[in-house]
Amino acid sequence: MSAVLLAGLAMLAGCSGAGESATPSSLSSDAGAAPSTTPDAGRAASVSDVTELLTHRAAALVTGDEAGFAATVADPGSSAGRRQLVAYQAGRALRVSRLDVAQPEVRPDGAQVEVRYRLEGLDGGDRVARLDYTLTRTGSGWAVVSEQPTGAGATAPWVAMPDLRVHRGEHSVVAGTVAADDLAEHAAVADRAVGGLAEPALDKIAPQVVIAHGGARFGAGEEGFRDRGEERLGKTRGA
Repeated sequence: MSAVLLAGLAMLAGCSGAGESATPSSLSSDAGAAPSTTPDAGRAASVSDVTELLTHRAAALVTGDEAGFAATVADPGSSAGRRQLVAYQAGRALRVSRLDVAQPEVRPDGAQVEVRYRLEGLDGGDRVARLDYTLTRTGSGWAVVSEQPTGAGATAPWVAMPDLRVHRGEHSVVAGTVAADDLAEHAAVADRAVGGLAEPALDKIAPQVVIAHGGARFGAGEEGFRDRGEERLGKTRGA
């Protein structure tokens, strides 16, 4: 059983640093073609418009279709656009293997939506997060101006921390915005904690995603890793 720890502070934007930017083999989702419906002048996006856009975008992330994902970004050269492209790389490094989009709650300038996702090799059930999108009309349909976590509790780590690095240990996956050496140190602590557990105890640990703030001490118990300053980013359902 592995655990996932997120080391660093959430909600940081900017360029991705050195570290793993994994490009795993394509999974089953089919990104298909970019949305092509041209909206009527002055018409707000409908539920079907937003669902089509975000479903295409999610499939592009899961399958590694970088061009398809970029096609959903309204302005790749803006700070919000660059953040989305960096978040795509973070999602690939975390190996998002499933990303399902629920029916969005649409407003005139965008939408909020619940997503269910899994990280490859770690999750036996879905993690649940809520994301907020600002949208705009383009010549070929709709595109994302900005993407942000919203609501209390769980969120998608690649959106909250788009410039994260990823370090994979023997029993853990540690991701965060801290230096690579610090990630390795967190991974070593996590590996020792998990590796020292008896097999029955290991079976009771459900994978969790947390932020491990600098200087925190980790321990392991029946509910998994605990960090004195932890902030949970996701909880596995059905694991």
